[in-house]
Amino acid sequence: MLRHTEEMKKHVQKDRKSSSTRLLSFLALINSYVPGSHRSKLFCEEFMDQTEQPTDEGNPTLETIMKPFMDLIVISSEEDQKANYIRLAHPMIAHACLKMLTEHKVTRFDIAQDFLNSLVNGKESNSGQICKSMLVTRLEHLFKKEKFSKLILDIMDESENTVEQCICLLKLASDLFFTDPFYPQTLARLYYIEVKEGNKYEEARKWAEEAIKRDPKNSHIRDTLEQVHKTHLLNETKKPSSDINVRLAIARSAIKAFKEEEEAAEDEAEDNTKFNNRGLFGFLQVCKIIHPKTSLNRTPLEHTEQEYSKFISSLRGDVETKYDFFEWYLAFSRQSFEKEDPDYIHTEPAITNLPNLEQCLRKMRHSYKSKYQKYLRGRYLLPLFFLAKQKGLQRLIYTSKLSQTDLERLTEGDGSEEIKDLQRINGQVRDHKVFAITGQKQIQVTPHDPASVCKQGQVSFYLGFNIREPVAYNIRYKDSKLHSIVLHNSADSF
Repeated sequence: MLRHTEEMKKHVQKDRKSSSTRLLSFLALINSYVPGSHRSKLFCEEFMDQTEQPTDEGNPTLETIMKPFMDLIVISSEEDQKANYIRLAHPMIAHACLKMLTEHKVTRFDIAQDFLNSLVNGKESNSGQICKSMLVTRLEHLFKKEKFSKLILDIMDESENTVEQCICLLKLASDLFFTDPFYPQTLARLYYIEVKEGNKYEEARKWAEEAIKRDPKNSHIRDTLEQVHKTHLLNETKKPSSDINVRLAIARSAIKAFKEEEEAAEDEAEDNTKFNNRGLFGFLQVCKIIHPKTSLNRTPLEHTEQEYSKFISSLRGDVETKYDFFEWYLAFSRQSFEKEDPDYIHTEPAITNLPNLEQCLRKMRHSYKSKYQKYLRGRYLLPLFFLAKQKGLQRLIYTSKLSQTDLERLTEGDGSEEIKDLQRINGQVRDHKVFAITGQKQIQVTPHDPASVCKQGQVSFYLGFNIREPVAYNIRYKDSKLHSIVLHNSADSF
């Protein structure tokens, strides 16, 4: 095996531009960054026909040309498909081949550019998804996403001055997939985040607008243009001598763009899509940047400032409305049960001032469906209060009054948990639905952990309330022999 590996290295070193080395490099690249991806045998054969000279016996076969690497390659057919597909046998082999190629001065950029150029006349159905996974898709961690795709990050790490190479690849892909908005969107982000030259914001704006042109109704695509303006504005305010007219023009563009993103997000939410709050939040961030009390570059008292101050004053009503939105939005929900909202949202001025408990109760009187549903769709609804053991007004205990340990036991524990201050409620499971029972009354409640509803029968649970509905926590099934022993204090009216 070692001897065979040395033979492959010699083959690559001898002719880095041969069709066999180039095809190996394609497979190494796509199988490294998109495990499980493949090329059709027909694509590979057409690629060979364009690059290999025919012999007296005719065109050599794919297997003949790829002979130095055939031990690493798998040729197979997908179910219900007649065409054969080619890939490297394992992602680890792909990584090893890519490492070998880069050691012989065949860079990731070289391979990616060659691969994209090979697609110009191709008709591979999966080419678009492979390219998007390599050049656009960002790895997502628990609390954040990477800035760019892994391939783009790796190219930028290979050597200095590689941002231009990444721009070249993305422009090539943008031309190749000319209706896809994600390539110009990524180009815009690359310009305003990584490029150092002075006109980077203009280039970023141009590509962000191209992305919007390709998908004008997508609020997340629109967000990139807003981020370009916001970053430009923040950079301008940090300059020792900044032109107020320039700042005002950028601020106007940013506010206009954020409002258009908010409108697109509102329209998306009507289609049962998770609400995109970045337009609302970005608006507040821009207002914070331009406000004289927080601006790093105070505006001198001069004639131009009157227009600046007038512009700021015109935003006051919108600022108050958006702060109010985030007050109930963050009080009633979070990103998901496992994920908190990013810290930067909670650290903005005034947004940390969540509504007091009386405000929460007043908000709950409004219809969830008519006012909150489209904004909170897909988010985890936080419990606002629980049913306690006390009587009267003390019967409800606010979540903020419970210890962190008790909250974790309520949301992550099971039916064995006992929470000292809370009252267990008798209930019943029928047809996978949970009901709270008191006297002759039955109220359907939502199980916090649907997996805990495993069978029909008598149960007990802690009763909590979020902005939408009552919720059953720590569901405990009762022994049928003990069912006749009713815990009267848990059957009190609630």
